[in-house]
Formats: sequence, structure tokens, C-alpha cells
Amino acid sequence: MNLFYCEKIQQPISILNEEESKHCVRVMRMQAGDDIYLFDGKGTKAKGVITAANKRAVQVEIEAVEQFSRPSNPLHIAIAPTKTNSRIEWFLEKATECNVHSIYFFESQNSERTKLNMERLQRIVLSAAKQSLRAYLPTLRPMQSFKDCLKTSSSSQKFIASLHQTENHVQQFIQEEQEKLIFIGPEGGFTNQEIELAIQHKVLPVQFGEQRLRTETAGLFAAMINYAQTI
Repeated sequence: MNLFYCEKIQQPISILNEEESKHCVRVMRMQAGDDIYLFDGKGTKAKGVITAANKRAVQVEIEAVEQFSRPSNPLHIAIAPTKTNSRIEWFLEKATECNVHSIYFFESQNSERTKLNMERLQRIVLSAAKQSLRAYLPTLRPMQSFKDCLKTSSSSQKFIASLHQTENHVQQFIQEEQEKLIFIGPEGGFTNQEIELAIQHKVLPVQFGEQRLRTETAGLFAAMINYAQTI
């Protein structure tokens, strides 16, 4: 199945944007009369037939529309971007495949990256969603301070990955069917002051096991535990 992104799926006719149209016509070699599948990244998928195909605008006659609901245990991940772009991009791909609801980027005291190319990151999650046939795109939140990030989410449960001694393991909490947010720190970890600040904001420190995980590995670990509850 070739899945294409269409921001606004509507009947009887939907039109792909120029970027998706170019990919459809030039790369996939699709033409009028071919079956095509669309998604809007907000829970809607559609099947249709191409009625007009050119590199600027592919026109699709919609035959069937299907709505998909979000899981009852949405997971948000707040993460400090890694120094190496490829590692945070790898995490975004996997988080999209595991149906993470949204991803917050923040700068903490030990952060080694303070700027992000959000347009590139949006393209990465879009590509991952199409490849994995996801109905939803994760929402990407632009870079902000750790302090501001603590105030942003209204999730009922909030956790912070801590290297400090704690008996709370992330797995025992993430399995609960509630909306939750997990903070994943930079390569150098959170400082004591940041952990204390998180606790003041009613964020519970949790550990991910005895081994120290890379930033992107910890994020994927949390995403996969949550995803396992939905399949």
C-alpha cells in the first residue's frame, strides 16, 4: 500500500500538495486510474482513485473514508535533543512508529544542542508515519527551557527519568491506562536541581533499570512499553 499525506481529506475530491504530488508522479510513477490511499495525520484515512496526475497537484476521487481513534493511554515524551542530529532523528522515527502522541523538546543545564531544524523533523515523522501506515502524526513542540516545559503539559501523570536512587520503575507506571508525560534528559543527565524542580511540579522520578541508557534509547524504551499495551 502506498500511503500519501493529504492535509485536508474531503469528498468527493481531495488534492495532494505539491511535494506529495511530485513524489506520487515522479517517484512512484502513479497516474490517472491508479488506486491510492491517503491520510491526514489526524486519524483519517481514505481510499480513492487518481483522476488527474501532475507534479503540482494530484487529484483524487475519494471512494471510502475511515476514522481511527487514539489509544486510551496517550504518551507524551519530553526529550533533550542529542548532540548528534542522527540520533534524535532516529528516535523520532521510532516514536512515530510506536504511536507517541506528542514530543516536547527542551534545553536543560547539561544540554549540548539548543537549536533544531523543525521543518526537517516534521518531514522525518511524516515519512515514518507513511512507512508504518500510521493514522496519526505526533505533535512536535518547539525547543523551550526545561522550566517552561514542566509547566506546559496538562497530563495527569508526569515522570522524569532519574539516575538517582529511586525504587520507582517506569514500567509499573507506564502500563496504567492514563495520559502520561515522561521527561528524558540529555547525555549528561538531569542535575540535582532539575530533579528537585521537577518534584516541585509534581513530577515523579523513575528509573529505567540498572543500566544507563542513551537519551534516544530511553525515549524508545518508554515508547515501546506504552505501545505494547495497545496491541
